Amino acid sequence: MADYTSYIKYTEDNVRSNVPESGGVYKIGKEKPNDTSKVSVVYVGKSDNLQRRLLEHLSNTESNDCLKKKVSSGNLWIAWTVISGSAQRTAEETDRIEHFSPECNTQHNS
Repeated sequence: MADYTSYIKYTEDNVRSNVPESGGVYKIGKEKPNDTSKVSVVYVGKSDNLQRRLLEHLSNTESNDCLKKKVSSGNLWIAWTVISGSAQRTAEETDRIEHFSPECNTQHNS
């Protein structure tokens, strides 16, 4: 498993000021009820530009209905890891989806 950043609040300002325009894998999560120190991962994704992709998820054009609903709640957290190679990103994304079984990853839950 790759080393991920600490979770930060998922807002447009945080994405623009903290997330690199590099390739990598990201996790989107929500606080677990009764334990705000823990995050429950709801989506795992990969991109060749983490900042752009995370901003796209915040837009009105998000096509994943599950993720769109979670984003509209406004109480999500993100963490990411920079991975330069496409094959390595795919392997890490697959591993994290298998590990977390995120509810909004349709390719996992279909």
